[in-house]
Amino acid sequence: MAWHTTQRQRGVSMIESLVALLVLAIGVLGLAGLQTRSLVETRHTNARANALMLANDLAERMRLNRDQAIITDSSNPYLRDFEQSIAAGPTCTTKACTPAELGQFDRDEWSRSVRQLLPGGQARVEAPANNQIRVTFRWRNNIKGAEFGATDGTDALMAPLVVPIDGCQSATDQRNWICHQVFIRP
Repeated sequence: MAWHTTQRQRGVSMIESLVALLVLAIGVLGLAGLQTRSLVETRHTNARANALMLANDLAERMRLNRDQAIITDSSNPYLRDFEQSIAAGPTCTTKACTPAELGQFDRDEWSRSVRQLLPGGQARVEAPANNQIRVTFRWRNNIKGAEFGATDGTDALMAPLVVPIDGCQSATDQRNWICHQVFIRP
């Protein structure tokens, strides 16, 4: 008489549980990454929408003071560069202003709005050419690979797709700034 012994396998359900837990953890990490990227893209979309709203605001201000807005030299009160400070100019809300003073007031008020609505926002308004005024917005890009520990050149892959625009032409500029350009016809 032969004894037939069957050995039962032990620990199989423990291994299956660990594999299932690993698959679940990878899925949760993927969802967390997707959520983070979604929040970043929402921020970029909001900034672009604000830039368009600001461009419309400036266009309306220029249309109300068209004679000043179409000046093609440096006496145009609407012109500004990216890092130009905002002067304490005329206050046209409490007194009547000349058209040039109104242009300066509009530019300064609009520039304050740019700084408030865009993260680290700056704007450049250039003199009219071909009946168009070029407005370039730029705001800080906080998505850099270095912030995620990238040191091998993959930091450019972390930044959103950008088209070279004057003020965001070099690779460093493109990693630090997001630019948006609009043309206004006053």
